[in-house]
Amino acid sequence: MKELELKWEVDISGEKYFNFYDNEVSKIDDEINGIYIIWLPEHNPRSVIKVGQGNIKNRLQNHLRDDAIAKYKLNSKMVFSWAKVNLNQCGGVENYLGELLKPREGERYSDDPPIKVNLPF
Repeated sequence: MKELELKWEVDISGEKYFNFYDNEVSKIDDEINGIYIIWLPEHNPRSVIKVGQGNIKNRLQNHLRDDAIAKYKLNSKMVFSWAKVNLNQCGGVENYLGELLKPREGERYSDDPPIKVNLPF
């Protein structure tokens, strides 16, 4: 299996992930494509809500309006991170993360061969 080392984005302090509902999504550059993960950090083990790929800002803004995602914020803080990934590798990375993390919300993933990556947490 191919492997790829990702640089997962964190906030300006370099220590924390982005709060999903604190206007952090609007600060993302419009041109960034790659992979993202939304999760509940206070759960043990961590509970992943969504894994996705594409234009990061656009996809996350869509999820902010998605009731299937919003229902998880009622009882817990939600955070996210993303990493730039070449478009021709996004399907394989998403496939690997979807199979590994088993997100609560998600659809069918790519048929691309999985590409193993490091996790943001």
